[in-house]
Amino acid sequence: MDDDDLLDALRAATHRLVRGVDRMPDDAWSGPSLLPGWSRAHVVAHLTLQGEEMARDVEGARTGDQVPVSSTGQHDDLDHLAGAPTADLRERLLGSTTRVAEALAGSGALADLPSDLADRRWREVEIHHADLDAGYSSADWSPAFVDRLLDAVTADPAPPTDAVLQDGSARRWVLGAGGPVVRGPAHALAWWGAGRAPGAGGGGGG
Repeated sequence: MDDDDLLDALRAATHRLVRGVDRMPDDAWSGPSLLPGWSRAHVVAHLTLQGEEMARDVEGARTGDQVPVSSTGQHDDLDHLAGAPTADLRERLLGSTTRVAEALAGSGALADLPSDLADRRWREVEIHHADLDAGYSSADWSPAFVDRLLDAVTADPAPPTDAVLQDGSARRWVLGAGGPVVRGPAHALAWWGAGRAPGAGGGGGG
């Protein structure tokens, strides 16, 4: 996948996320997500803060004022933002996604850092969209995203477990040193490989 295709895929995933968030009724935001201890508002707040930091990283790379790549999920004000009025959080999410898109579009041919960040942002958007448990699951992921996520999972030098993943067409992905064979649809294997338990976010597979 070249840089243009990556950006197109990120735009499409972001559009789906924003539409999904817009459809969530206000009383659903405080409900539990698929991430232990996080409400749906926490997931949206995380994506918002991560997007804002990522935009700063890309802007810094473009101007030469580089800053370290930000850690995802380590935000002092996550709880504060998650507790904001729904309309305010929804608006801030939209603003963060717009800023990310503008920063990446302004980077021209993506250098290593923006390209890596765009790839990471794509994974964050797709996985956390499913984490919302609001009508979107890994079964809705594109085959291109599933393959890219499985490649990333199997490239991890320290996977959470050693295993062999195998889908219905007998494609195989080896985690770590290999081990027990875990079978299922590719999207459910990617969901499991990303550290999620089988269930709603996995589309019932795994």
